[in-house]
Amino acid sequence: MEQQVQAEVPFSKIGGLKNEITQLRFMVELPFKFSEVKSQKVGLLLYGQPGCGKTLIAKELSKALGGCFFKVIQGPELMSKYVGESEELLRLAFQECIEESVSRNLPSILFIDEADAVLSKRSTSDTKYEIRFVDQFLTLMDGFYDRGNLIVIGATNRPEVIDPAAKRTGRFDKEVEIKPPNVQERVEIFNIFLQQYSAFVKISEGFNQEFIHSCCEEIEQYNGSDLSGLFKEAYEICKRRSFIINKLGQFEKVSEMVLQTDDLLISVKNYVPFYKRI
Repeated sequence: MEQQVQAEVPFSKIGGLKNEITQLRFMVELPFKFSEVKSQKVGLLLYGQPGCGKTLIAKELSKALGGCFFKVIQGPELMSKYVGESEELLRLAFQECIEESVSRNLPSILFIDEADAVLSKRSTSDTKYEIRFVDQFLTLMDGFYDRGNLIVIGATNRPEVIDPAAKRTGRFDKEVEIKPPNVQERVEIFNIFLQQYSAFVKISEGFNQEFIHSCCEEIEQYNGSDLSGLFKEAYEICKRRSFIINKLGQFEKVSEMVLQTDDLLISVKNYVPFYKRI
């Protein structure tokens, strides 16, 4: 009998952020799925501390749209010392997304990470090329040519420095704050990582919900990226316990690989979360 693969539930890889994700889905996904809902220009600015899930949310939106074309550009990478090159790179990024949208008959998402690096207030810019770049972005967002079915999403941890003109209607007119997870949301994220790691390593029975909740209460202010770092460190501890380098200089397995609760607790002691690094 042929085994059927169960479709992945949209946004199932994201713990918490239910209200934020619902808001975004109504703005972006609903008009695409139901023709009676009028589709409008979509410009989103996601803001929040690094590691809180802005990029992950944008990628999951692209999956919810049928796996549409998703292009990521890093703000600092766009800045060039040559006159006009930065503006041309931005124009080409818009053009590529529009062409892909037309060829696939799907929306395209242009994701601008670290948007504050290239779209800061023109009144505080030191150089003319920074001002020209913002001007070019505003022109493209206003539809200097047919934008096609293009969704532009910016991400920043400093929304206050974004040029106000970039936040006007038809541009980044929707701002969504991606907040650090609370205890229950950290529990959700923890369980997601636990499920992912169970695909390639045995998980100790000690990882019950009581332990998970207690652990998530202890790691206050940790975001999703921090939890990812915790699990990576715990997995490294698990590997070092299960393998040694013998006298011949070769790896030798000395015990079954089982991710233990102690591995995670040691990881908590050693890991430095983002909020302590700023």
